[in-house]
Amino acid sequence: MLLAYDQGLEHGPSTDFNDKNIDPSFVMDLAVNGGFNGVIFQKGVAERFYNGRVPLIVKVNGKSALVKGDPISR
Repeated sequence: MLLAYDQGLEHGPSTDFNDKNIDPSFVMDLAVNGGFNGVIFQKGVAERFYNGRVPLIVKVNGKSALVKGDPISR
């Protein structure tokens, strides 16, 4: 089972996050303590918050509410 943190970035923090789960460190701890088989982070989040305690899937394409337009997906 994978814990996908990338969803809130694509849909917008006001739709998927609350005060607790907006913190990537909390999500990383949740993946470890919850027995997840891996965590999904976008590249920048992974570089800063990934601690190596569960397998990592890095999402390198997608869209976000931060930038308008279609995502770049090659």
